[in-house]
Amino acid sequence: MSRNADPVDNDDPSETLDDSLLRAVAAAPAIAVPRDLATFALLEPGTVIDDAFRIEARLGAGGMGVVYAARDLKLDREVALKLMRVDRGPAQLGARLPDVFEREARATARLNHPNIVTLHQFGSWNGLLYLVLERLRGETLNARMERGDIPFAERLWIVEQVARALVHTHAAGITHRDLKPQNVFLLADGGVKVLDFGVSGLGRMHEAAPPSLRPTRLRSTLSLAGTPGYMAPEQWDGAPCGPETDLFAAGVMLYQLATGTLPFGITPVELDANPPSLAGKLPAEAAELEPLIASCLQPRPAARLANASDLVARLQAIRADVGEVDGPAVRSERGALATARVRGKPSKRVAVVLAGIAIAIGALLTFAGRGRDDDSCSQASRLTGVWDAPTRDRLATHLEHSATWDAIARTVDTYAGQWVPLREAACRAKDKPAQTCLDQRFAALARYLDKLRTLKPELALSSARTLPAVSDCADPDYLAHIAQPEGPMKRDPHAAVRYALTVGGLGTDIVHAATYFDGELVIAGYASAEATLAGVPLHPSGGGEPFNFVARIGSDGRIRWVQIVEQASPVALVRSGDMVVIAGLARANAKLGSLALPTPKGVHDGLLAAFDGKTGTLRWFRVLGATTGEPVMRALSSDSDGNLYTVGTYAGGATFGGAQTAVGDAESVLFVASFAPDGALRWVQPARSNNMSAKSWSVAVDGDSVVFGAWIKGTATFGDHTLGDKGSCVIARLARDTGKVIWVRHERGHNSRCMLDAVAIRGDRVAISGRYFTGTGGFIAELALADGRLRWTQPIGEREHDTPKALAFAPDGTLITGGHYQVNMVSGTTLTSNGGWDGFLATFDPTGKPLGAFGLGGAGGDLVRWIVYGPRGELVIGGRFEAALRVADRTLRGIGGNDGYLVELSPSLITAAPSLPASSASP
Repeated sequence: MSRNADPVDNDDPSETLDDSLLRAVAAAPAIAVPRDLATFALLEPGTVIDDAFRIEARLGAGGMGVVYAARDLKLDREVALKLMRVDRGPAQLGARLPDVFEREARATARLNHPNIVTLHQFGSWNGLLYLVLERLRGETLNARMERGDIPFAERLWIVEQVARALVHTHAAGITHRDLKPQNVFLLADGGVKVLDFGVSGLGRMHEAAPPSLRPTRLRSTLSLAGTPGYMAPEQWDGAPCGPETDLFAAGVMLYQLATGTLPFGITPVELDANPPSLAGKLPAEAAELEPLIASCLQPRPAARLANASDLVARLQAIRADVGEVDGPAVRSERGALATARVRGKPSKRVAVVLAGIAIAIGALLTFAGRGRDDDSCSQASRLTGVWDAPTRDRLATHLEHSATWDAIARTVDTYAGQWVPLREAACRAKDKPAQTCLDQRFAALARYLDKLRTLKPELALSSARTLPAVSDCADPDYLAHIAQPEGPMKRDPHAAVRYALTVGGLGTDIVHAATYFDGELVIAGYASAEATLAGVPLHPSGGGEPFNFVARIGSDGRIRWVQIVEQASPVALVRSGDMVVIAGLARANAKLGSLALPTPKGVHDGLLAAFDGKTGTLRWFRVLGATTGEPVMRALSSDSDGNLYTVGTYAGGATFGGAQTAVGDAESVLFVASFAPDGALRWVQPARSNNMSAKSWSVAVDGDSVVFGAWIKGTATFGDHTLGDKGSCVIARLARDTGKVIWVRHERGHNSRCMLDAVAIRGDRVAISGRYFTGTGGFIAELALADGRLRWTQPIGEREHDTPKALAFAPDGTLITGGHYQVNMVSGTTLTSNGGWDGFLATFDPTGKPLGAFGLGGAGGDLVRWIVYGPRGELVIGGRFEAALRVADRTLRGIGGNDGYLVELSPSLITAAPSLPASSASP
């Protein structure tokens, strides 16, 4: 059913979930359940669940979880263990989901039938729900059907076994609602099992759309339970489903087995529809199959076959009449699928074979629909040069035909296989919003494949899994959200999430940095064309090309002013007196508002620019140009007098705007510089080297000291200090007024390679955070301001890309850090990711003791990029998220797959973090 059909605020869950089951399957759904409904935990072989089940290998993953081969240590038997996580928050039954799942799992366990997969156990482990099922060996229908000939009588026998399973489940008051070849499993010993009860139950746990956005007739391939092509009209309409819904799907399967095509394609089934005739497509002895299929496929439920028992009986009778005859070949666009040749009445123990058309429903429906529809909407050719055989060969060579490459290829195959039929269907329906959305998804896939050769294998795989969901574009609620984005929530000073807003368009968006000005936020970020901030267009002319921006946001969430920054990237932002200042880089044809900047000699120049905090008017700008290399300013801080401090790199002789001040020679790479509030250069402290590179910078100022951090490669001198080796984290303290280097600390050596992402100062405390490159995760540490002596350090996570990217001191001296992690574990508090990137916040007391952590996430690719405290102790975080972001009890909805956000949290939420359950890590 649709999210609109069943209000989620019903007091009794049984009234909305009465006919669903939570049922694990080894095969993933052909089109995934929306990723904001599920969070995956990827476990290594050898992991033991509840001291009872040892993970041996991962069998597969889908929209609802990950399935593992496991061993039951107590009973010494093989089992399949499905680990899943669904936690949608109180408004979406999240507070009651564990009870609902347990109740439904108990109901599933009571189903005892030879044609239904057996559930052994249901449980919860580290906040994750899991199901233990019998381990099946064999193949699904679609896997077998891909390979060729299927004796006609055996096809009938398989559907008969499915019908027997339906008799049992319907008698128990349960409706499957997602019957299809992928959910019928053929055992190696000849048996048949029906899988995947309850997928549709999860499909109904969406938030209800506002009445004004609800279409009179829903048309969704994902927000509704089921799979396109097999869904009865009542499923498309979000109406109640019953046994007759399953009989419709059984009729679709019978029609598909007879013809190799789907009777109605993937489009919604109208109430006056009739399937194409089967004349000439059946053996004479099976003529009774045509009226049987027609009876199952009646659009109106009351007109369909009476019950599953009748289906069993009529299939038995037809099989009895089928003899040794040759029949017509059953073909589709993919070639022969089956023949009607029969060599006798099969035994019930014969090796049963049958399958669906494709490894993914998208690929199946692409070919099934051809021949009946106009080729003008064909989309498969768009994959040429983007994802075709030559592209696969090039990328496979780059990734050395590894297991990682195989996983990437499967992921992209599924993505492309879903995209093609949905884009064709949108074209035929002349659905402009869906076409625009799908074109954006295609562009995201093309961008990913274009940059794939530059990515490390593990990052390439995680990036593939966090591509924006194709299925969103078939969801009317999602398309309505794009057309009418939500505004900012009303600020509630008593809530856990006091205030939230998003920056989103049909592309990649992010909020890079933020600062307070006169009690209101000013933010800097990157926006895709036609992006909105809290529902209001950011670009005055509507955009057209992606752009950067600086904007001041009122306490009511409205835009006070916005400055468009074209072909330039502001990555840092601070307040300086009555101005706000950005730091970053400027490319060719860069503009600040209507003002064109000087054209850089290379790819880009470094950039500082100041805007009036009240009006947004540009006050001044400075460009860092260099004779060689690509100069940039990456970090920015300011002191109480409005002086500015920045960290960056350049090569060769460099100048700062009109000052024409040479700041180095051909060997200089890294620098720290200070500017007066009017942009005049105060001092610059360059490092000097002939083989050095640097990245990942941060800078902070307090009292009479400036502290910066960076990662460098190679050797250099900085003041009177020698830096580097094969890789170093560098932290240095400089005098605020002169730039004199007071001390330098760095970690040297190839095996201790590390990167610093953030620094903070409070009194005599210097905090730093970053990550290692040895696969051991991130870290947070504190040093003494006086001499740089290490006071304490704590690990963050356990993987290379577990990174604390933001850092701040709370008013009470607590240290708070945020960033992203990949799998689990954030310094003492176990958080569980979905296998991509989830954001997190973690807190530490002045001695380094972890106080708690909690996650923010939903679909992967989520991160906390910055943390700021306001003048009245407001705590605000921001960055980027994908699809949906869960923050405490608030869920933000995205638009383009990667959207920017900022959220004001109650400070008490941080201090209360230790009491939060681990399952609060992400939705």
